[in-house]
Amino acid sequence: MDKAGLTKRQKEINLLAQRKLVFDKAGLTKRQKEIYDFLRVYHKANGIYPSVREICQGRVEGQQLMKERRGTSCVHEVLHALQNRGWIRIEPGQARAITIL
Repeated sequence: MDKAGLTKRQKEINLLAQRKLVFDKAGLTKRQKEIYDFLRVYHKANGIYPSVREICQGRVEGQQLMKERRGTSCVHEVLHALQNRGWIRIEPGQARAITIL
């Protein structure tokens, strides 16, 4: 732990959240970029992709990385838009079935 009380892993998550792992995401809306970046940070931190409800919460290991959403419908809408644009793949009928391409 450092002076701020953060562990090495928490510092890495903060750094990833700040950098947002940005690369060429031309044509994505702000919300799509936000959720796509959240998927990358969550996967990097946990080794698995988040569920839709975890995306709605917007937290990685207790740290709020994006605004919390009350319903899942807007997240589903964004995920399907990302899939249609070729950024992710969603396997129907499976839990945690999001994969970044």
